[in-house]
Amino acid sequence: MENFEYKKLVHCEQDYNNWFVVNWCLGNTCNFNCSYCPEVLHDGSNSWPTLDEIKAFVDRILEQKKGKKVAFEFTGGEVTVYRHFVELCEYIKAQGAA
Repeated sequence: MENFEYKKLVHCEQDYNNWFVVNWCLGNTCNFNCSYCPEVLHDGSNSWPTLDEIKAFVDRILEQKKGKKVAFEFTGGEVTVYRHFVELCEYIKAQGAA
């Protein structure tokens, strides 16, 4: 078996090469108890960050990735139970990200 050294990930669709995607696990609080989901993703042991902490992180990412399209995708427990989720999404959109 050959050893390969990967230096760059290039998407087969050239339009996507200008995107930077942030996959962020915000917390692990969930109002469900799905059988397929491990307990660590819904036991509430990791509290949600504050909205100010999240905004500061979003701002840092956008500053570092100027010239790229930035998309945020959130995972966790159930992110829609985060009390500032709608405000967070509105902030991200207002900053020009997705």
